[in-house]
Amino acid sequence: MGYREATMNVFKNHLSFFTIKKYKAKSVIFTEGTECKCLGVVLKGEVEISTTTFLQKEFSIKILTPDAIFGENLLFSDGGFYLGHVISKTDSEIALIGKADLLKLLSNNPALLEDYLRELSESHLQLQQKIKILSQKSVAEKIMFHLGECSKKIHSLRIPVKSKERLAAYLNIPRPSLSRELISLKNQGMIDYDRHFITILKNQ
Repeated sequence: MGYREATMNVFKNHLSFFTIKKYKAKSVIFTEGTECKCLGVVLKGEVEISTTTFLQKEFSIKILTPDAIFGENLLFSDGGFYLGHVISKTDSEIALIGKADLLKLLSNNPALLEDYLRELSESHLQLQQKIKILSQKSVAEKIMFHLGECSKKIHSLRIPVKSKERLAAYLNIPRPSLSRELISLKNQGMIDYDRHFITILKNQ
């Protein structure tokens, strides 16, 4: 999720407040446990926030595309430490701004402040949805709940899927388990799918 175009233009028109850094694919931007001292804005490429479980299983928290931000819910927190690694999935360009400079920008731009608060709310909502997904008992329930939430958001029963690998990582299930359950749900008449879309045919 990214900022609206008008608001991103405010950021881009004030890049003198930011430090611009370029990262190669698979390089680490911030490690888990690092104190968050700046807000990050993805200008180019893709960034993933992920963590590792006790059994060394990778768990994807969020994938960020251009015009998305990160660190927004940590920067003003007393315990503002990254709960996952921030990794550059592809070659990327990131704009970083410290707390003091961000406060100056927000105080002088009411529209930017409103969008920042909106992003905080969206981030909190995404966290709640992630918790709800993890609370589902079966793989099928995880899939159908996630598809239902996506459907509400885009007002369509036809949900675009960038890759099955990314979907499996987001749902925190093995890729083979996802494939088996998608086939089962299709055979039950719950969904239909191809390489790029999953269509909800019947809600549970």
